[in-house]
Amino acid sequence: ICYLLEKDKEALDYTSKAIELNPDLAEACFQKAKILMCLNAPDKALMPLRKAIEISRDYSIKAIMDPDFKNYDTEVQRLLDEMRTEAQKVAQEALADAEDQIENITKIDMGGRFNFKFFYGDEIKTVTSEMAKATHSFRSDTLYGYLDTIPFRNKALDCLFQALMRFKEEFVA
Repeated sequence: ICYLLEKDKEALDYTSKAIELNPDLAEACFQKAKILMCLNAPDKALMPLRKAIEISRDYSIKAIMDPDFKNYDTEVQRLLDEMRTEAQKVAQEALADAEDQIENITKIDMGGRFNFKFFYGDEIKTVTSEMAKATHSFRSDTLYGYLDTIPFRNKALDCLFQALMRFKEEFVA
């Protein structure tokens, strides 16, 4: 309400208090960024905007569409590019790590008497499918694509580790 009444300093105080009470309240972070943009403080606005986007990526679109951010398109785009680059690095490392783990686990062969790939072929198909989704998402070369890479990768590894746990139980038995 303070923002709408053009009481920007009060609005900033209330928004800051809301963030203090709940640092993961994306809307409060976004509103703080919005108010700081109105106050011609884009450098200060980028940190709460980043936080809002990290909590809920939809705020990246909201920022691009919001008129209060229009005068600072360059700064907002720079932030989004920086976040995309960071997400790319995380996703790339996660994919490489997953590929190493998958290779190490799927090549388990107990002296010709047991072959992991043979006994857990259905799980391997799921792992392969999820990794294909992760790779496809990664190749989109977008912030959202890089962010989506991680859940696909995690699903693939979860499936693989469940099969590995079953293998351990069955092998011990």
